[in-house]
Amino acid sequence: MVRLLLDEAERNIVDMFNPKKNKYQLSETLPVNFIINNKLCLSLYSEFCREFDSNFDSQDLEQIWRKARYMKSSIDELHIISKAFEENGVDHVFLFKAIESRCDSTDVDTVIEDTKIERAAEILETLGYFKPLFPYEKYHFVKPKNGGTEVIQIDLRTEKGNTSSHYIFDEKKARILNNKRKVNGLYVPSIEDDLLICIERTIDKNEIPIGTMLHIAHLLENSRDINYIKKVIKKGWYTPLLHAVYVINILYRNLFSKEIESPLIPIAERVHKESRILGFLAKKETEKIKFPFDSKIFLYYWAACKLLNNIRHLNFGAIAKSISGHFPHVIDRLRLISCARKRNLLVSFSGIDGTGKTTHATKLTRTFKDMRIPSQFAECLWSPKLSYPFMALVYLLTGWRRKDYHKSKILRKVWNYIVILDFLFIYLFRIKRHLIIGKTVFADKYVYDLLTTLMYNGLYNEKASRIMLKLFPKPDLVFIFDIPEAVSNKRKDDTIEYVRKFGSDQDVDKYLKIRREGYIKIAKSLGIPIIDARKDFNTLHEKIFNKILERYKNKGASKK
Repeated sequence: MVRLLLDEAERNIVDMFNPKKNKYQLSETLPVNFIINNKLCLSLYSEFCREFDSNFDSQDLEQIWRKARYMKSSIDELHIISKAFEENGVDHVFLFKAIESRCDSTDVDTVIEDTKIERAAEILETLGYFKPLFPYEKYHFVKPKNGGTEVIQIDLRTEKGNTSSHYIFDEKKARILNNKRKVNGLYVPSIEDDLLICIERTIDKNEIPIGTMLHIAHLLENSRDINYIKKVIKKGWYTPLLHAVYVINILYRNLFSKEIESPLIPIAERVHKESRILGFLAKKETEKIKFPFDSKIFLYYWAACKLLNNIRHLNFGAIAKSISGHFPHVIDRLRLISCARKRNLLVSFSGIDGTGKTTHATKLTRTFKDMRIPSQFAECLWSPKLSYPFMALVYLLTGWRRKDYHKSKILRKVWNYIVILDFLFIYLFRIKRHLIIGKTVFADKYVYDLLTTLMYNGLYNEKASRIMLKLFPKPDLVFIFDIPEAVSNKRKDDTIEYVRKFGSDQDVDKYLKIRREGYIKIAKSLGIPIIDARKDFNTLHEKIFNKILERYKNKGASKK
């Protein structure tokens, strides 16, 4: 007996896609991870946006709607790209499930005729696309839109390279560009080609999300040319293909109490009735079903088929590649690090509470990751590390805590040098280790924030501060934000907790005033522009993003 492992909230989401049900209900909780992992964001956004907005908190919906907006923006962009390709005689096909079935995807794989791929790359560059890592991913392009809130990813590949990478295709017979069709104004593979590509990809990724399953079900229901499928795939792959179709139909039936209406289903069922092994495998791998569907039996069966086919055709290169594929790609990783280190940046954000530095840093980290640029958010607020033994000794001898250190002339001179060791620890473990492997680091607070803290505590030492600024590398870009203390108090209501946490006797206004004066002093002494953070956040964020992106591109260009 099949066990379907869905909780109530997940079941209600699934019912919204049930072709047999006209009514549905929403649970009090929103299964965000379930929706995202099952590639259902665009479908829900397109069909049920109002219902979700009225029933759930906008913060819970943000991840889902953000993914959906990315899908819609990508499709809009594909129309621009397609027009440019057609005007320049570049034959192309988009492998992007969202075009037809609203299934969430990531980057857009674009198949180009073999002799036109360089021309296609040039066209993308004229449209504002760039290569985030050169030369590691030669034909991978990204384009940020709307200040980096949306990122479009395009992967170009030749038709020959695409068919060879999809190992079930017979390279001599498969002609994806010749069989293309137009859906919603964009070129996509034929129903049969798309079906084969989607099934193979789900096996290679070892999971079948509900969105992908619905897309495959749509292709199965509209696929009629069984002879073409038999013809275009390599010998030995027809039975594994039928096994995948059979399992997908079981998943579909258990979700919606309905069979997929396809001529391939009866054939797949007949094969399983005739084969005890296939019947046993299908039964075992569908005893417990959760989504995304993940079955090691599914993976091992296809891996065994691939190995047997390669042995049968004496394809020893493919055998070696398939074996090495189960191990970490050390060489590829080293190449990635080597390329990324030529472009990686250190960007710091400083300012008093409420200036938005943390929000800017986290959003930029996410945007750069969306562009497939290795990135890391690093919170570098100073806290005692190596100084703990010293602080304990001072407390035992004098009873003083850190707020009292300014009373001692010796401590005022010594403390700056001790915190340098603390910040060195923070820098090495929160920033430097990420820079070493090629990540761009967005630092929320840096050495400048530590200096203002020392000023506030009455422990600032000019000589030690100069050493500190020389010891720690200057970031590629520094952003120091400024707002009046009254604005900070309105934006942040937890500053008082921070002041009390460190035992200060001063009120919040005094704390903010001293810190703000410290930032202004540092910015003027180092020639760093001060940014008025009272401006519209989105407008300001777009300017900051464009400045960082331009520096990233220029840094890479100078080190190719």
